[in-house]
Amino acid sequence: MNSSANLQSTIEDFLESLSQSQEHTLAELINCILRCCGCSDNVNSDQVMDYDGIVDVLEDVTEALKNVSTSSSDLD
Repeated sequence: MNSSANLQSTIEDFLESLSQSQEHTLAELINCILRCCGCSDNVNSDQVMDYDGIVDVLEDVTEALKNVSTSSSDLD
């Protein structure tokens, strides 16, 4: 995110994107949150909307986060 960008316009852009393509925008938001946690795992728009497969996706993300946690503790 550009730190000099106006937060109001950033939010408006996000909401506009959400109204046009909910699946894609939600995937971008989830991937942004994952990056903030140090996780390089991704979700795509199909996974976001696959309510039956969400448990598998969460298990994959959890495993990826465990690997991030393990590798960062190895650096200590």
